[in-house]
Amino acid sequence: MATSSASSKLCGKRQRHPGSRSPLPSILLLLVLSSTPPSSSESYYRYAVCAPYTYSCGGTKINISYPFRVDGRVDNCGYSGYYVACSEDNTSVTIEIDGKGYVVKDIDYLSRLITVVDPPFVKQSCPQPYQNTSIDISLYSYSDRDRNVTVFVNCTALSPPIPDMHDMGCEPGGAGGRHGYYQLPGENHMEMFGNCSSMVVVPMHQAALDEIRYGKLSFSDAVKGGFSLHWKAGEEWCCDCFNSGGRCGFDALSPNSHTCFCPYGSTVGTCSGTRSDTSAWV
Repeated sequence: MATSSASSKLCGKRQRHPGSRSPLPSILLLLVLSSTPPSSSESYYRYAVCAPYTYSCGGTKINISYPFRVDGRVDNCGYSGYYVACSEDNTSVTIEIDGKGYVVKDIDYLSRLITVVDPPFVKQSCPQPYQNTSIDISLYSYSDRDRNVTVFVNCTALSPPIPDMHDMGCEPGGAGGRHGYYQLPGENHMEMFGNCSSMVVVPMHQAALDEIRYGKLSFSDAVKGGFSLHWKAGEEWCCDCFNSGGRCGFDALSPNSHTCFCPYGSTVGTCSGTRSDTSAWV
């Protein structure tokens, strides 16, 4: 999607026509004019510049709109904490969540979900989760599309095998034939911990788990599919702003305000209209 043009539609700009015989001194007149509110075209700029934007990184393109921010776009278009960037090797779109970087696989604005994956999982032939996945609960919540999978890392081989304890199907790389195992939701074999160096919990799409159960997908491919998070910014008001014809925004001077950029200027809450073009969301 191409970046929307800010010049395709402008509101009429109010003109001031001071009388030729003004009693005010010229310097005082300049002070009066400089203190007037922003013109309609300046107000429209805030609306136009925050149009949905296609962000490119290497061969990846992803739609960016509120609450996400990217370099080169004014901060008013996104919410603090949702900064999206290009990876150092220019191959993937990334986002930092709770101090950890993730690769962005998809952003679903209608469902308010962002799908991310741990970067090492993308390139590893045998993904090795070594820490629990955590999120900033002030910005995100886990979605109902995902379930937690318990992974046992760097384990001795099980002999005999334990029912419902699944081998990752590859050796994690440790010396002495170390193994990785996982258990699906509803399975509980905590006694495994004594045979392994660590145990971590990672979220995974429910659809991927179903395919694992039926032998249609490997653990490696399932974890590379990532997981989805529900973002909280604007959840109580952004849809109302959008449906009224506006674009959700951010005001650093009033970060808790429901800032809505409208074609005629900025407001709090909604614009005085109804959106007919639903495709403008993404």
